Amino acid sequence: TLETTKDIFFALEDCTLCKFIELVTKFLPLPPKILRMKKPPKEILNLSPTKTFPVLKSGDDFITGALPIIKYLIKSSKDISDGVLLDNRKILLGNNLKEEAAIETWTNYIFASISPITCEIKAQLYGKKKYDKIIFDEAINDLIDVLKPVNERLKLNTFLTSNKIQLAD
Repeated sequence: TLETTKDIFFALEDCTLCKFIELVTKFLPLPPKILRMKKPPKEILNLSPTKTFPVLKSGDDFITGALPIIKYLIKSSKDISDGVLLDNRKILLGNNLKEEAAIETWTNYIFASISPITCEIKAQLYGKKKYDKIIFDEAINDLIDVLKPVNERLKLNTFLTSNKIQLAD
């Protein structure tokens, strides 16, 4: 029988984290149905446990936050044909606790420190927000500062977390 997903991912069109989640779903054998929207509908926000986006509806449950959604989608996916997904799980989430912790460390840093700044810069560049030279210049300087740990890590390493590409990369 042909399986279909019961998961629905509610994605905002201009959301960087939503686009990241959509990219990760390309690794899954059975990705969620993706509903793109310009703004979050109140009925979905009211069902979201944190009243925030992005939101994944899985059965009767709602999951919010990019990292929890990604981890849920990857971990809940079934193994298929000769362990292909199992390999993708290990690639994306790590082979052991140390790799998992490193991946979570870097993804949390990216989501909390880098993404908000890049969103501000992109919003001004693409006309979503009114250009404000002072705020824009501060955002550029902040971005340079928050990218310093990433640059330091990548001076001696090809990837952020191990010797192969993983979720944080």
